[in-house]
Amino acid sequence: MVRLGPVALVLLLCTASVAGASVTVGAQEMEAEVGGEARGSVRIAAKRLADGRTEFGLQRQSPDGRWGTRQLPRLRFVAAETTVDRWLGSSPVTVNVSSRPDFDWTGEIDVRIAARRVADGRIEFAVQQRRADGSWGQRLTPARRFFPATVTAGRWLVSTPVTVTAWRSDTTGFALGGRSRSADTLLASSFDRTCAVQLDGGVTCWGRNGVRDRLSTTGLGGVVAVTVGAHINSASHTCALHDDGTISCWGPGGEGQIGQVSASWVNVPLRVPGINDAVAVAAGGDHTCAVHDDGGVSCWGSGGGGQLGDGTRDSRSRPQRIPGLGDVATIAAGDGGTCAVHFDGTVSCWGSGVGGSSPLSPQKVPGIRGATSVALGWGKVCAVTAGGSVHCWENSTPIFPIRVQNLQDVAAVSVGVNNFCALHTEGDVSCWGGRNNSGELGDGTTEPRSQPRRLREISEVVAITASTDSSIHFSGEEKPIESHACAMHRDGSVSCWGNNRFGQLGDGTFETRLVPTPVGDFDEFDLAEPPANGTQFLRTWLDAVVAQHESRLPWLRAAWDHARPRSALAELPGGGAVSSRCDVSSPPLRCTVSSFELQEVDLGIAVHELAHVYDLHTGLAPSRAWGAAQLYFAVRMSACTPQFDDLNTDVELLADALQHLVAPHHWLLYYNFFECPGSADALSRESQQVLRSAVAGRVPAWYTENITNGAELWAALRTDFSLRMLANLQDEFGGLCSFDWISQWRLYGGALPAEGSNPFRDGGC
Repeated sequence: MVRLGPVALVLLLCTASVAGASVTVGAQEMEAEVGGEARGSVRIAAKRLADGRTEFGLQRQSPDGRWGTRQLPRLRFVAAETTVDRWLGSSPVTVNVSSRPDFDWTGEIDVRIAARRVADGRIEFAVQQRRADGSWGQRLTPARRFFPATVTAGRWLVSTPVTVTAWRSDTTGFALGGRSRSADTLLASSFDRTCAVQLDGGVTCWGRNGVRDRLSTTGLGGVVAVTVGAHINSASHTCALHDDGTISCWGPGGEGQIGQVSASWVNVPLRVPGINDAVAVAAGGDHTCAVHDDGGVSCWGSGGGGQLGDGTRDSRSRPQRIPGLGDVATIAAGDGGTCAVHFDGTVSCWGSGVGGSSPLSPQKVPGIRGATSVALGWGKVCAVTAGGSVHCWENSTPIFPIRVQNLQDVAAVSVGVNNFCALHTEGDVSCWGGRNNSGELGDGTTEPRSQPRRLREISEVVAITASTDSSIHFSGEEKPIESHACAMHRDGSVSCWGNNRFGQLGDGTFETRLVPTPVGDFDEFDLAEPPANGTQFLRTWLDAVVAQHESRLPWLRAAWDHARPRSALAELPGGGAVSSRCDVSSPPLRCTVSSFELQEVDLGIAVHELAHVYDLHTGLAPSRAWGAAQLYFAVRMSACTPQFDDLNTDVELLADALQHLVAPHHWLLYYNFFECPGSADALSRESQQVLRSAVAGRVPAWYTENITNGAELWAALRTDFSLRMLANLQDEFGGLCSFDWISQWRLYGGALPAEGSNPFRDGGC
């Protein structure tokens, strides 16, 4: 089992267990400067945690010489291992400074803590101040600045002081924008899944196809941020930012969104070519963008909405820099659009769903200054400022950013459809919005709320995510899936609330939760190395899936044991294919499955095809009971007319129904095409009972009530005759007299013996 343990919460993730001396990041006395300058003194505080990480914060000295409370950056942990001599930076901390002696004006400046591991194992700290242009200034190193490799856990140590300076400006005030990394996230979600960065630099995911995702991420390491696409009506890709500046992506790639040429789907994460200096990454619906260390931006994937920002609607599968964009701090992406925060605190957006007239190249958002991060939902965009306020606007022309009232001290915000959650600097969470049908506001109700309200159930939060909805269409029918939200706590645990159709809340159920609920444990793949190819990946994954369900559903084990040596991941026109044949050369009649192929590693598709294996290969199921279930679907579903000429209705509907017993919250593939008992989302109670009886080896009551002699059986078989049913029922009522008529039936295009002729005879032949 693997738990979402404490995580490294900095873009400087993965630092070493520090060695050596005490750390004091100190302050000097406030110094008075007449005119437009104010100075303040700060010091760094750091302590070792029991799990080997080092936590650090910043203290400011007040004018009377006393040290204030520790201000903790949102990203503030140094992990147990990191590259020697590589400087890494925390998220920013805002420091108040004032002039002396008259204190005629005060200002705010942003600083961040920089850290690096030195060769002897110690950690060296410094302070950086944000310049007026938003970039980070030189590292200010305290005289006492090293944290030792061995030190008592839980004890705060402090550095000597460092002086920071603010300059007054009558036109622009204090420059508060800059290279914040607030969009780099430890937590990300789509409508059906959630992913999180772990302490060891790995990634874990849960929800729809969670087992597949956890196998996909087995080989990942050195991850500092994860981002999940939010496609409106299909599967979403995932990307991870590594501490060496590279990016890995996996999942659907048909639009080029994972950076690979001619890749319709990738299960094992692949590095994006040409990206080795990234500091932020954002996955949209079917595109991805990254911020380079120099402030430039590269995007790839679908460009149909202008979301790649190059002035065209062209798509591409390789990263390409956006012309003229070289001062970006961080970035966010939505279904068809992208927004960026510049060093100076302004925001630019491009593509659809970002407001304005869906520009094809970056356009500045009016009325936003001092921004540190931005978040996109469906037609909604919000920006957080250095002062802790939140400003939002809709997908409209012109753009009118409106400040969210009664909301302050915000470090980050996440946006769904018409639901919002904000992370406060002290670690609380507030949610609001006109959408709360599934409890996505986390307040214990399903009522909308126009004003933000803090969630009482959670605290010490360091990352949040709010998913957008899904709007999947099957045969003209819309299937809305509402959103959910999750929060990561300081200790690395996660709580989620809202819609849980696919287990995206991670609590081991599919039940909607109206309040934050802890995420549980997940099975871990213990592999020496990731699967080498698609078929190996498929088999490893299905081994785990079947093991997870076999005690409850032994039929799944029987089907997989037969299919495994015949299985392959292959390019197919549909989701999967099972090849079978029936031998009528001599009695007894037998049917066999010779191949099992999947185009995609998807739980619903795989179980559907395994249901075909169980149904089509005689001897896996208890013959008489299973034949009765097959006959039920042939007779009761005879009115279900397929929209495809070559579709065997009862075979597909039976597989759908059997799939439903394993994955009830995955889409049924065929029910929604027909006017059959039940619906696209649920089976009739009768059909469920028939299947449960049959897989348990009990003849369903429907059969014994309706089939009492050979004539009734023959009449039922003629409704939708198939050899697989005959193979399971060939011993009923005395059995078959001969196979001659079967050969003639095949030879002459399906002509069964004339009415009144009954191949089943009491007492046999």
